[in-house]
Amino acid sequence: MALLVFKWRFEHRVIVFCVKIGLEVLVLGTAAYLAFQCWMNKGKLGWPLYFLLALLVADFEANQWGEWTWKKLMGPAYDYENLQTYGNINPSNSTGKRFGDAGVMYFSQGTSMDRSSAGCFVNDQTYCIAPIVRTDSGILDLASNSSQDFFAVGVDCCDCPVVNFRCGAWADPFASSGLRQVDNADLAYYLLAAQKWSAAFNRPTVNPLFFHFASDPVVLERSFMKRGIQTFFWCSFCAVVLFIFAASTLDLITTCLPKSQRPPRAAKPAVPRYV
Repeated sequence: MALLVFKWRFEHRVIVFCVKIGLEVLVLGTAAYLAFQCWMNKGKLGWPLYFLLALLVADFEANQWGEWTWKKLMGPAYDYENLQTYGNINPSNSTGKRFGDAGVMYFSQGTSMDRSSAGCFVNDQTYCIAPIVRTDSGILDLASNSSQDFFAVGVDCCDCPVVNFRCGAWADPFASSGLRQVDNADLAYYLLAAQKWSAAFNRPTVNPLFFHFASDPVVLERSFMKRGIQTFFWCSFCAVVLFIFAASTLDLITTCLPKSQRPPRAAKPAVPRYV
């Protein structure tokens, strides 16, 4: 799992996956060979078979959790390290094209989310967006023909059709900054929500950028790395505990079996006697 979640995957993706496949073939192949040899020699198959099955389960779970941790936590955390921070940006007269490399965005004073002009897209989950605006009233200027490129976003934090947008720091009147949405899986649905929003409000959105609205985006950014490391260690700990529990259970079962039901032991070779 460590190969899948830390920075060497970000910097050397091909090498990491080659090493991962090589280790899987080596370890699983060795375990399968030992179990096969034990079966061919009519030896006690319980422990070799358990060892092989435990490795298969551990490899499957490590791949599942490793990919999830990378896509949702560690991958975005390393992406943010390569993105830029911008300050005092007025969303009313700025375009997304200028800030394609933005990671953290501090908007100018008076910026807020217009929750009354929110939009959404539903695909199992509800993807919510609301325009980030800077006006005297804090409401989107529907008479303007300029591109609306800055949106606050969140998942399952609004009703669709939107009547109550509750994403990010929606309740903080002093929040005026955001952390860029970089997860490509969710980004595709936010783009669809932006297209629906553009048609509904008759406002173009040429280069939309999506942000998790926050009072302190740096704290939010660091939380990705923190939660990713915590997930890695928790998964590792749980794997060790489950491995020990399964081994103890197998040992207890084989010990408590009646002798007639125990797997036959391999016959010992006769020792020649010399007169």
